[in-house]
Amino acid sequence: MQRGVLREGIGMVKGRLAAGSSAHLQAAVDLILRGRSGARFTLPGGLSILVSSDRFTILDSASFPKGLRSVPVNLPGETDLIEAGVSLRVSIGAGTVAPDPRRLGLFDLSKAEPPFIVRAWQPGDRFCPAGMKGRQKKLQDYFVDAKIPRHLRARIPILSGGNGILWLIGHRFDERFMAGPQCPNVMRVELRPKGEGEWS
Repeated sequence: MQRGVLREGIGMVKGRLAAGSSAHLQAAVDLILRGRSGARFTLPGGLSILVSSDRFTILDSASFPKGLRSVPVNLPGETDLIEAGVSLRVSIGAGTVAPDPRRLGLFDLSKAEPPFIVRAWQPGDRFCPAGMKGRQKKLQDYFVDAKIPRHLRARIPILSGGNGILWLIGHRFDERFMAGPQCPNVMRVELRPKGEGEWS
């Protein structure tokens, strides 16, 4: 039954398994049942099975997430993050709206130092997540606590400055660089998914 469920899922992604795949299928089932989060198994035909704490994902290698290139941020201006499927618009001024870690960051330019880039995470990265009262946290530990699967972590864009991470884009700000309500020199960073139309 377990092999049948997995075979059906593979059929939805690929159409059918390559010939002679029964042993691979059983090995994949065994891996899933062990439930080790982050484990990955490769099947014939370019398929990968990725295991997280409470589920598994079947991916075709053609769509397997790739890491982000480091991209300098245009200040002010627009910056396309092609691999992440989003673009950023950066402007300088005073903060007049509340920040939203999913779409809008407001950063104090008296604290955040250039150069500003967007990049993928790197081993050893640390930041001070907003709400943790200045306590540092390894990005690796944040990913684990937030249950972000390993195969997606390299696709999460990080806005970084010369003196630290400003924003784990879409997830959390570093509170050291967030602009307060009276901050006169704010870097406003807006996120827009590709295909959402023009900037308003």
